[in-house]
Amino acid sequence: MALLSSPSSSSSPSSPPSDPVQTVRNFISQAPQSPYAFDGAAGSGRAELCRQTPGTGQKDCVEVALESRALFERMTDLGFFCALPQEPSKTWIECQPIPKDPTSSLALAPSAAAPASSTLSRKHGASIFSFPTLSLFSAHSKQPIFCPDYRTCARAPCLFSHTPPPPPAPPKTAPAASSSKGKTPIRTAPAPAPASSSVPAKRPAPASSSAPASGPAPRKRPAAPTGLRIRASPATSTVPIPTRQQMLVALHTEFARLYAGFEDPAEARRLAEEHALAQEEEVYKASSKMTYRNSVIHAVARLKKRPPAPFPSSPLCGTESVLAARAADEAHRAASRLSRARLAPYVLSDADRAAWGFTVDVPEGESDERPNEEGEMRRCERCAGEFRVRGGEVDREECTYHFGKAVFERVSGVKQKMWTCCRLPGSAPGCSTGPHVFQHKSPAVLHARHPFIRTPEAKGALEVVALDCEMAYTTAGLSLVKLVVVSGDDDEGQVLLDELVRPRNATVLDLNSRFSGVTSLDGAVLDVVAVRQAMFSVGVGADTIIIGHGLENDLNALRLVHPRVVDTSILFPHPRGKPYRRALRDLSREYLGQFIQDAAPRADGSAPVAEHSAAEDARAALRLVQWKIRKDAEAGGKGVRSASG
Repeated sequence: MALLSSPSSSSSPSSPPSDPVQTVRNFISQAPQSPYAFDGAAGSGRAELCRQTPGTGQKDCVEVALESRALFERMTDLGFFCALPQEPSKTWIECQPIPKDPTSSLALAPSAAAPASSTLSRKHGASIFSFPTLSLFSAHSKQPIFCPDYRTCARAPCLFSHTPPPPPAPPKTAPAASSSKGKTPIRTAPAPAPASSSVPAKRPAPASSSAPASGPAPRKRPAAPTGLRIRASPATSTVPIPTRQQMLVALHTEFARLYAGFEDPAEARRLAEEHALAQEEEVYKASSKMTYRNSVIHAVARLKKRPPAPFPSSPLCGTESVLAARAADEAHRAASRLSRARLAPYVLSDADRAAWGFTVDVPEGESDERPNEEGEMRRCERCAGEFRVRGGEVDREECTYHFGKAVFERVSGVKQKMWTCCRLPGSAPGCSTGPHVFQHKSPAVLHARHPFIRTPEAKGALEVVALDCEMAYTTAGLSLVKLVVVSGDDDEGQVLLDELVRPRNATVLDLNSRFSGVTSLDGAVLDVVAVRQAMFSVGVGADTIIIGHGLENDLNALRLVHPRVVDTSILFPHPRGKPYRRALRDLSREYLGQFIQDAAPRADGSAPVAEHSAAEDARAALRLVQWKIRKDAEAGGKGVRSASG
């Protein structure tokens, strides 16, 4: 322990007795006028007390079972002034005896004050009571300071004043102007507001309601609603957060004005706060630190010009980016909206319809002469074998065939024919079984089954529709079993008609569910004549433009001659030209990015079956025409060309 270390120490620390306080008293009583010093490690519970006799240099020490703080108090009680040395290198406490002479500057307070001094020393240390006070803060000083603990203060004497401050003097009224001749009246300034006033000194007090206003009321900066705060960290924001908060309040004020007409005030407040935060974030991301403030000011100016929104779902409700996206979407819809005038360049002419197999005139001859082919020999469309058409029970295993197409592919560098249904070579036997089927494509033969008619004129007919027909194999050939008509006047393609069709005077051989999507005709009550009349009743007339894919087959199944058609299989020609046509699912995937007729495995694990939807096909054809019109408009109409070419 480095405490008054000296090589000439004549004694070593003795073992402490049982009473440490008594040990200290006994040790000091041997030389009460000598200087003392003590030190001890924190938390050890022990300290070493030493003295050095003046003149001889002899040092005596004793070890006591007291902490340094407790030893400090004991030395103070015994009449010593203890303090740290002024040299920073010395860490021990030095204690000097206080002279008993009353005239000395280090004299103790009167004996009556000793207990209070002792109590004060335990609270605040010896440096307060060891010197007489100079009354710097008492009531006798120029600026007295009132004692904060005057009710429980035990200091003797106390540095502070115990006399409460006098109450503030009432404001002096200005004296009346003197009427003495030759004397100038004295003008006095009004007394300042009392200290208890809640109005800040730099702001004028609000005028009384009874007093007339002397000028315009000062403008108050609008306060931000509770919870409306910038959601950004000051460390990552390039613009100071207080600046952004100020701009946010300005934006919120305008949004609150725009939504003030809502029926629900809570909804108006919520949307105003939400859109103000979003608008501020948009401006912050689109601007720099130098341009942020001006960008917000311009945004506020644009909001001031916007008319109020009457309800939350109004097109006028939202941030600038939301309104811009809404306007762009509306422009996109307007550019894609179909009408007779916009579709006129794409309608097939009579020559084009005849070239692509459409029936352009009602065939001559009698109709309903041969409603079906029961008992006749026909060639199977699937396996190319001869068979006799018969109704009643149908043999489902008599025909083995490939339902896919034969295409040429390179296999191991060799070009050969492959079936798309089973990926087997063209010479492989069929991969599917079913009944023998047939169909007629000649308009004259079809007219002999059921008569063709022209689409009648209709007042107020729809401008544009899209349709898709599903056919099944019957004893009359390929017959209509489902019709779907969707509207072309809206963007969603609303379904106007969706009906199953009962074949007329024929027996179903195969519903062709793989491609028609029809699995049962239960509930079908309309035949081709009735469903055709239902189509006219929903608004299809001679002036209606019909959109579809491979429309000549659909119109032949309906026995309908229609002059105004747009066929997507012709509008998007095959790379190899006529008579090849691209599949609707390929066009939808390439131009629209939509997948239709997705294949799904059958329950028996055989070849996958396409999930077919007539409404989906009709809407796909409609969207393809919309895409074509929009792209041609962007290209200045250069995409429109003759379908026969």
